[in-house]
Amino acid sequence: MADTPCSLLGLVTVYEFKNLKAYHEYWWKEEKIDFRGKLSEEKPLYTSVISQ
Repeated sequence: MADTPCSLLGLVTVYEFKNLKAYHEYWWKEEKIDFRGKLSEEKPLYTSVISQ
């Protein structure tokens, strides 16, 4: 699941954020959240690093 130190740190962060009382399989999944309604229809303003 975490092959690098950076991915392990991310996994630990998610684990601590969820503040689990007991371990269960697939503890990182969120079943009740629907992100489709929260996505923007407009593309964000993009400024190239080269033009800055």
